Amino acid sequence: MRGPLTMQRFASSVRLQTDYGPGVPEQRPKMKPSTLLYTVEPKGKQGSFMRFVATAKSQFPLIGGALVGVALYSAATLAIPAGFGQLIDFASKGEMPFTTSAQLWGFFCVGAVGNILRMSCIGIAGERLIADLRKRLYKAIVNQPTAFFDSQDNRTGALVQRLSLDCNVVGSSLTEAIMNGSKNLLQTVGSVAVMLYYSPMMTGVIIAMIPPIAVYAGLYGRYVRRLQTLMQDAMAEGATVAEERLGSIRTVKSFGREEQELTWYGSKIENVFVVSKRMLLWSASYSASLQFLGYGALYAIMWAGSMLVASGHLSPGILFSFVLYTVYCGIGLMGLTNLATEINKGYGASIRLFDILDREAALQHEAATGKHIVPLKANWNIKFESVNFAYPSRPEAMIYRGLTLDLKPSQTTCIVGASGSGKSSMALLLLKLYESNQGSITVDGDRLEDLDTKWLRSKIGYVGQEPVLFGGTVAQNIAYGLEGRNWDEPLDRWAQSSVVDAATRANAHEFITSLPQGYETFVGEQGRNLSGGQKQRIAIARALIRSPNLLILDEATSALDSESEIVVHEAIGKLIDASKGKQNRMVLMFAHKLSMIRKADHIVVLDGGAVIAQGTFDDVSKNSVFCQLVGLTKAIPAPAADKSEDSA
Repeated sequence: MRGPLTMQRFASSVRLQTDYGPGVPEQRPKMKPSTLLYTVEPKGKQGSFMRFVATAKSQFPLIGGALVGVALYSAATLAIPAGFGQLIDFASKGEMPFTTSAQLWGFFCVGAVGNILRMSCIGIAGERLIADLRKRLYKAIVNQPTAFFDSQDNRTGALVQRLSLDCNVVGSSLTEAIMNGSKNLLQTVGSVAVMLYYSPMMTGVIIAMIPPIAVYAGLYGRYVRRLQTLMQDAMAEGATVAEERLGSIRTVKSFGREEQELTWYGSKIENVFVVSKRMLLWSASYSASLQFLGYGALYAIMWAGSMLVASGHLSPGILFSFVLYTVYCGIGLMGLTNLATEINKGYGASIRLFDILDREAALQHEAATGKHIVPLKANWNIKFESVNFAYPSRPEAMIYRGLTLDLKPSQTTCIVGASGSGKSSMALLLLKLYESNQGSITVDGDRLEDLDTKWLRSKIGYVGQEPVLFGGTVAQNIAYGLEGRNWDEPLDRWAQSSVVDAATRANAHEFITSLPQGYETFVGEQGRNLSGGQKQRIAIARALIRSPNLLILDEATSALDSESEIVVHEAIGKLIDASKGKQNRMVLMFAHKLSMIRKADHIVVLDGGAVIAQGTFDDVSKNSVFCQLVGLTKAIPAPAADKSEDSA
């Protein structure tokens, strides 16, 4: 979704060109092609109209069945006015033949069968197409790089809107266009053909009206397409606001912001109303003008036909049939003009979908042309060599400037630094959620970007600052770390045993069993039914169940109260002790609490995007920046754990 061009958006769009002048060449990040891929919009084929139409090709068998139904329905419908005309002519002579009546009832039955066939086939095809579109789009969204979600245009609410409304508009417009378009086309062409047979002169009046109506419909359709795009954007903004605010309803209520949020959401919905009103007014004017033209044509036909009947050149029955065919033709023309409107609505919505689908295609191409190394055995010697890194959404803010670091296997390393020094960024780089701009990151000599992403992430257990749980049971959230398991898949005996073992190692088993339903307790949306410490221990268990070679703990206790912090500290301490000396096992933690830092074998101090000190606790405690970060006034040897020093 592209929002309105504000000064802030304009400034951000030109920042890359203006922030890095020739006087500061050392600050200009050299973006890799893959990084740029995620920050620019694909151009070209996503706007193709034929590509929009081709979206329905997967449903061609059902569409073929629907077209057969349309043919039966249209043939029967076109035969009915002629039959009625014959009845009138026979009745005027005092006759009522059985054959004509039987034929009409036969046409009624054929039309009903054709109608059932076309509506059932196209209905199933439409629902199947919408479902397939949603699955394709969801897959494309999930496969996007993390930088994609950093954009304001790709907030959660907007993406949910794409999945729900846009897919529905595209699928419905295509299937309805095929069904109604073919029906109206056959109805219009068939009616004109029969009318030409009855009276070429009166038919000429109808045909003369078709070109201006077609031009009018085309212009109206183009305008509606623009309005539909505005409508989709406005609705996406409203959905984003609702999703964000309802997802943080406790924060909204705690600050007493209900009235302000109602006003904010109301303004977004008013934008939807304004666009909807414009569309409805134009639609009403368009329909009324076409109806006026239709009545005018019908009047002309009735006047001319009455003259022909009076002169004996036309029978009353044929005039009645001709009038019905004129009505059929008008309905068909109206349907065809509305068809253009519906197609333009779907086309406008499809551009948003193709934008995301094209990004996934580009990513797949890049992945197919790259390496996918899966080491037979990894020692997990990780090296950062002259790494420069900036987030694609903020390329002017360099996080790392020539970062060089050697992380040894089979040891616990603690990264210490001020807020914004790049601690968490290191974890995101190792997980390949972002790529460095310059330099290299290697694992046992293999470049990180050459390693198979799925293999790499399966070997890493990550616990973030704020634990993220899903709306399910405790067992489901822990088992989420098991590779290859579906969310709703029942846990077998081995999986249940693994869940309990991971929870025990994370100091979580005791509190879980005290819950009302134990491991089957529903945690609530984002784990709201649990305390911070409980959520964090479940997150640790979820990471441990993978038996990771690299366990990353990103400020795992920073958001906890003192009581929960002690319990989580104890769990982390057990993990560190259990990993000491084990081959192919490494713990990388980011911390600022002394009790956590002292558990590390190796400590690295970051400042200004580079390493300024590293070594044992005694080594780095001589560094003034480190002492300031952890609240030390002088170098203190590592004593037995003293919680009173955990003040920083």
